[in-house]
Amino acid sequence: MLKKLSKPDRKKISTVLVLLCIIITIVNPSHDAKAQRRGGRTGRQERGGSTRTREGGRNQQAQEAQAEKRQQALENAVAAIDADLLEMLNLVNQQRRPGKNQLDSAKETIQKSRRYMKQLQDNMAGQFLMLNAWTDYFDAGAEKALSPATLAYRKNQANNDAHATQTAIAVLAGKKPLVLREKSQTQELAATRSETGRTRRGDTAGSPGRQTRGRSRGQDMPNARGRGRGRTGPEADYAAGGAASYSANISSGNILNLNPDSIKADWLGRKVGQFRLNCLNGTTFEYNPAEANLCVLFWKLAAADLAQYGGSESSEPNDITEIPQISAPLSQSPSYPSRSGRRERTPQSSMFDRRMLTERRSAFFTEEATTQTDPASTQISELGNLFRSKFKRPDVKFIALNTNNPKAAPAVVAKLLQSPWPWAQAMLDEDTAGSAFAELDITKKVTSDQPVLAVIDKTGTVRYAGPAAGFLPPMLVDDLLSGSTDPKTGYDSPKTIDKPRTGLQVSHTQPAVQLSKTSQTAPATNQQATDQIEPPQDTEITAEDFQAQKLLTYAQGLFIPAGQKGFMTSKMGVDLCRQILRKYPNTTYADEARKLLRSLPPDEQKKYNITPEEMGL
Repeated sequence: MLKKLSKPDRKKISTVLVLLCIIITIVNPSHDAKAQRRGGRTGRQERGGSTRTREGGRNQQAQEAQAEKRQQALENAVAAIDADLLEMLNLVNQQRRPGKNQLDSAKETIQKSRRYMKQLQDNMAGQFLMLNAWTDYFDAGAEKALSPATLAYRKNQANNDAHATQTAIAVLAGKKPLVLREKSQTQELAATRSETGRTRRGDTAGSPGRQTRGRSRGQDMPNARGRGRGRTGPEADYAAGGAASYSANISSGNILNLNPDSIKADWLGRKVGQFRLNCLNGTTFEYNPAEANLCVLFWKLAAADLAQYGGSESSEPNDITEIPQISAPLSQSPSYPSRSGRRERTPQSSMFDRRMLTERRSAFFTEEATTQTDPASTQISELGNLFRSKFKRPDVKFIALNTNNPKAAPAVVAKLLQSPWPWAQAMLDEDTAGSAFAELDITKKVTSDQPVLAVIDKTGTVRYAGPAAGFLPPMLVDDLLSGSTDPKTGYDSPKTIDKPRTGLQVSHTQPAVQLSKTSQTAPATNQQATDQIEPPQDTEITAEDFQAQKLLTYAQGLFIPAGQKGFMTSKMGVDLCRQILRKYPNTTYADEARKLLRSLPPDEQKKYNITPEEMGL
């Protein structure tokens, strides 16, 4: 075909073909290079993917390690809170202040654990707040401690220690305890439905219900508008977490020796006026709120005791009325039947100990019912501890007021002689009840099985009304004697007690006991001076010494001048002296008893057949 073309045409076509070959030669290497480059990129991508997979695995392991570390730190914080709180509550029961090292340790635990508050469920948050409250009380006073104590009770209303903490701190701060209404069944059912119909953060994916943030309305929180975000005030640090928050077994719940329900809250803040009472031995007891604080025990004799002690005097002059021995010094810690199963714990209490305590509660109460013959004996014993530690103070007075009818005075005296008390005794007459104690509903609140101790400050304000047993009365008295009595100003730190009261502590001079008298016709005389007994020089005396001294002190109060006896006779005093001579011969107590017998008129010595040997002649 090229041969048929002219020569110029053949040159043109040849030129085109050459150019085409050149173009093909250039294009093919470029295509191969692109293919090679594409292959290289694919290989690098595959190698990069495997590298990123390995890096992702390492990152996940690091995150898991960090999460495990955070969990361990949280568990350590929870354990520290539990241990410090258990130690603190036991110190409170023993009426002791924590030492500086203990207080610093508790402060450090609070500071380090505060960051975990939003991760704790309410039972653990309540533990933290209780520790915070008692630490603040011992460090700065009751006013500062009241806020965390109240929050602790709101967090866990079922925890008896949280309730007792709030009650105690409120009383110490001069406030009425908080009373929370229990949720109705309708509210609890609504809260349960609300919880089951929602999915919180941390639930498994795909579960029914819409996701929500914050707390449900069914959960108790002060200022429940949010979960800490945007919240101000003391509650901001204490917002607990949701359903995925951390929880653990706790040691608190039934440790503190205080039954909040036994506090007579309606008496708190009421006023008591000045009064003066005549005593059975002709002495008087006066109280002026401006001069001293007052601890007054209101008590009532049971009907069975009235029947037992209300009979006439024995016809046999030498028939001795036996006074039972006390089995141990009054300072020993009693049991507290008012709170279910409460026993004092030590910081080393284990979960096994707590299970054993729970299992033995029924047996404990069965034994308690058979051995506790006098419902008031425990409270009287505890008041005795408080009296012995404070009776030398001029700024606090002690008296027990019997609320029976004045006609029951002989039975009341007989009961007192069976178990002598070392403080002033009186029977509350209508005039005093209607004037000094007009604001107190004594008739309805005081029963034979429920004596009421009232602690009254120097303004005449009732600061405590409830059982004499437990840590709260002595703690409050310590506050009143060491700091301001104005609730608005707060208080100084309570008095430091380095050691618990393990033995009987007495002074070298005991005050004469005052058995009171309600007869308004009896003349008011000045207090009779009685011989004071010098106990052994060692301030730690035995239970036998204490018993002998109590009997002698009561006997001194019963040897009354003839013109002032009223319905009283000398028989009870003679019985006490004879019992001292028989049980404690060759002692200073026996010598003093002989002096008392010699002081009787001759006709009474003859009436009761008192021999010269008994009088030491």
